[in-house]
Amino acid sequence: MEPYRLAVWWRRALAWWIDLLIICIPPCVWIIGVWSDMGGRYRVESWYQEYLWFEWLPWAWLLFVYLYYGVAEAVGGATPGKRLLSIRVVRTDGSPCGAAASAVRNLVRFLDALFFWWIGVLIAFATRRRQRLGDLLAGTVVVSKDLRA
Repeated sequence: MEPYRLAVWWRRALAWWIDLLIICIPPCVWIIGVWSDMGGRYRVESWYQEYLWFEWLPWAWLLFVYLYYGVAEAVGGATPGKRLLSIRVVRTDGSPCGAAASAVRNLVRFLDALFFWWIGVLIAFATRRRQRLGDLLAGTVVVSKDLRA
């Protein structure tokens, strides 16, 4: 028997939505700022030249998302969304997730997210421990905060 109780799927899903809201705040604030700054401008060419760094924004946001999940799970085992719902990420033996497992888990997050998260969801429901692809490769599981079964 495993030394932990697996997190129920709806807690994982709700935690994901909470984290999604948090990681979408920076780009939304930025877009509102750019649109309000554009105010009376009519020439797109001048706007584009002024905001040439705009091309780097998606890459910066992807880095932010990776660090958001990676650092939070490596340091405390949980993102703010997971923390709110009393779940966390641990290694399959029940030990803390750690930086290496968190890095692998979150690099693969982008593969799990393909086809509107269907790959991650289908793999999670197909595995005994409800692990998505990133969890399988990193050797992690998402559990209730109370580790005892």
